Amino acid sequence: MLGAALEALESTAGGHSEGATPGPCAIVSRRWVVPCVLSFALFIRIAVSTHGYSGESTPPMYGDYEAQRHWMEITLHTPLSQWYVHTDANDLGYWGLDYPPLTAFQSWAYGTLFAKVEPAAVALGTSRGYETASSRLFMRWSVVASDLVCFLPGILAFVLAFYGANKRGELSTEMRAKTAARAVGTKGESPARIAWAVAVLALSPAPILIDHGHFQYNGISLGCVAGAAAAVVSGWDVTGS
Repeated sequence: MLGAALEALESTAGGHSEGATPGPCAIVSRRWVVPCVLSFALFIRIAVSTHGYSGESTPPMYGDYEAQRHWMEITLHTPLSQWYVHTDANDLGYWGLDYPPLTAFQSWAYGTLFAKVEPAAVALGTSRGYETASSRLFMRWSVVASDLVCFLPGILAFVLAFYGANKRGELSTEMRAKTAARAVGTKGESPARIAWAVAVLALSPAPILIDHGHFQYNGISLGCVAGAAAAVVSGWDVTGS
């Protein structure tokens, strides 16, 4: 998905007329600009994730890192019908699962992988407060992977759709006219806006600090929302819904 979106960006950015003199913003039409922005956004996420998180080594609740790990434990070892029900195995007073079902299935998917890598980290009832270097590494990289798969492609798809790139990476006649009207006298303005919009969204401090510092998986839902918005803007209402 990310590769297709980048191809669409290259097509959009390559729309200068022959013989035209590049304006001051023309540099952003080069194909490496947005990949560099996304790479820098990835670097920032990894850098933030090397630091501690709220609740680290602090009983009895241990913070949101423990909440996410515990949800993997619960969804992996209890029936679906008991995920949101207080039972002997699922104490809702200790980080009870209180997010929508999509989040629960995400916890189950990551928990399944986690159990293959480090079973003790998601062992039912005995893994409370489980914190090892290897388990933290897995958890941190799972958040990074979530952004790579959902958030970054989602925002890129939205930006391209918002600025008029259709599914073939071309500008519609209406959007081309609007873009031209906004960019009179400034060649390359549309690619410039695309690059800046991607940078603003990909480098927004709040989701980076919350997901990669504090520790959550908001990038999955935010990426899905951005992708749905891209579909609606592109006229694919059923897909967006």
